[in-house]
Amino acid sequence: MMCFPGRFVRRLLWLVGWAMAFLVLGCGKSKQAGEEPPAPPAPVKVVHAHEEEMAEWTDLPGTTLPLPNHMARVSAAIDGKVLSVLPDGSNSPAAAEGAEVQPDQIIVQLNDLAARATLAKTMAVQHELEAQKQQADTAVRLATVNLQSLKQLKGGPTSTLVSEVDVQRLNLALEDAQGKQQEAAAKLASNQVEIKAINDQLKLYTLRSPIRGRLGAIQVVPGQSLIMGATVADVVDLKDIDVLCFVPPSTLSRLTKGPPHKLARLVRTDRGVPEESAPQGNVVFIADQAQADTGSFPVKVRFPNEKLELRANLVVRVSIQTQPEEKRLVLPDAALMEDQEPPEVVVVQTELNEKKEEKQIAHIYQAVVGIHDREKHLVEIRGLKASDPEGKPPTNLREVQFVVEGGHGLHEGDEVKPEEPKKEGAED
Repeated sequence: MMCFPGRFVRRLLWLVGWAMAFLVLGCGKSKQAGEEPPAPPAPVKVVHAHEEEMAEWTDLPGTTLPLPNHMARVSAAIDGKVLSVLPDGSNSPAAAEGAEVQPDQIIVQLNDLAARATLAKTMAVQHELEAQKQQADTAVRLATVNLQSLKQLKGGPTSTLVSEVDVQRLNLALEDAQGKQQEAAAKLASNQVEIKAINDQLKLYTLRSPIRGRLGAIQVVPGQSLIMGATVADVVDLKDIDVLCFVPPSTLSRLTKGPPHKLARLVRTDRGVPEESAPQGNVVFIADQAQADTGSFPVKVRFPNEKLELRANLVVRVSIQTQPEEKRLVLPDAALMEDQEPPEVVVVQTELNEKKEEKQIAHIYQAVVGIHDREKHLVEIRGLKASDPEGKPPTNLREVQFVVEGGHGLHEGDEVKPEEPKKEGAED
């Protein structure tokens, strides 16, 4: 076994340490002197544009309103004191707040005692006038008989048994009786008209529902004195309901009233998007004149409401079809950079580098878009434009790879690694 002196060992270790230090410094200088390695391609997910049946639906806020002839107000047509509220009718049950009422169903009964007293007095006068009319009729018949008998007694024109003065006197008596008969008839007719007027006035003391619908809240109580025009309750029929929207001129130009471009859907507030089960309606009114203060046009959309899911005076959103359904070239709206105006898209194109190697390069173009479908999250793509006048964007949009994920932060000419997104239900 060989033994080395300690001084020799220390020198050997010192030389080995310096050699390793020079080796490390030399490697570091060689890395700094060389070029930096290229950045790896950025992973992105791409899709191809495809055809799909799609229509344009424009969302508009609006307020629900009853149809013009489906809302009525029960009000006092005469001054009076409330006698009873929601009384039992003779042929129908009593009405109730929130329940459906029929036309002419009694809502409130006013105190009509004074009017009935006037009617009773007028009816008594009616009997007196009828008796006077009978007396006048009898007087006319008596005067007629007297005149005829006198004429028969006189005989021919040469007879001297009856004087001409007596004949004239009986003629005047007949005319007087006939005048009194006409006077009695006129008084009787006038009194009959007054009776009819009082009966019509009595009807005003009974406040009835003008239409069929649901009765609102009663706003009076028994014993309350009402003046003419005082509101008692509202009756509303909401089996069909209108939504009043105010549409800007840019949207109004795409609306039409008649088939087939009159479809509308109610946007469910709990989901935020129109569904197939949402109520279907149509545009029934487009104003010819805009509002002076806003410049918007009133538009009414009518929906069936048999189940009374909608109430009046609610703020809702409706989706109106502004372009018909047809095949369009579409892609997911995630491909659009909508924070730009006009919106931009990132597309991936295959190019050859200096070494004749194929590389996937990202290019940014302006997108020419059409309609949007917020429900399906699709947008119609109509073409591409280059921001550089010398740029040549691809024209065959069906073969273009559009980036839907990983596009933010990319620059023109960056190398990417495209990947098709997995379809739902596909195996890993």
